[in-house]
Amino acid sequence: IEDHIIKTTFLGKRTRIHERIYDALKNVEKKILARTENSEIKSFVDSLKSADAYYWREIAGTGGRKSFHSYGIAIDLLPKKLGGKAIYWGWEKDRVGDDWMLIPLEKRWMPPAEVRKIFEEEGFIWGGYWIIFDNMHFEYHPELIRH
Repeated sequence: IEDHIIKTTFLGKRTRIHERIYDALKNVEKKILARTENSEIKSFVDSLKSADAYYWREIAGTGGRKSFHSYGIAIDLLPKKLGGKAIYWGWEKDRVGDDWMLIPLEKRWMPPAEVRKIFEEEGFIWGGYWIIFDNMHFEYHPELIRH
């Protein structure tokens, strides 16, 4: 895997990704930057703290299953501030226990809908659609996206 991991930037943040997703991620970046006249998208770009992708690790509680970050095909976009909103189910479970499932959508941080749509156009799925929500997370799975 590491022979195929490359260094790049995404929205001005340094990251490492699998070479296979380079073109798709750069297309996402170009489309987002082309839409920064939209104040919500500009605010999203300006508030971005990090864009973390490649990191060899197991998914907690899965008995050794590797995260898609381990293959460099997943990226987490973290804002500088959450504004009191939830972003990841696991952090909320640590904070509020089993009530994490009751956190309503309006109390969860989310990338703008237009940003999510741009990622989907390039073959990424968003972790905010999952029951065990991971709203910072995008995975490259063009085989799962219907066009």
